[in-house]
Amino acid sequence: MHRFVTLLLLAPLALAACDPLSIEIPEEALRARLSTNHLVLTNRASVRLRYLAGDPDFLARVDISFEDLPILEPHQTITIPLDEVLGYGPETRFIGITWWAEGVDEAGSLRLPVR
Repeated sequence: MHRFVTLLLLAPLALAACDPLSIEIPEEALRARLSTNHLVLTNRASVRLRYLAGDPDFLARVDISFEDLPILEPHQTITIPLDEVLGYGPETRFIGITWWAEGVDEAGSLRLPVR
């Protein structure tokens, strides 16, 4: 079944004060793309990002601790097999990704369609 191909990016460009430095978070701090069997995430920011990636329907039903979320180091790229994405399965239509920048008040989310 062919799925719609869209990408919604909700990550505002901002400057955040961080005692006494100012840290710039890029508009697309977290880039995500799907390949045939993988989700590829890239941290474009100069700070660590905590992230949560999974089927939005699955994530809505589970309780996940912020401290347990994986971390992407600055400028790190990781590849996650789709079968390791939370809740991913044959009925998954989208993969939702939410990220939080450590030490600054910035966050964002992405929604990638699964083909």
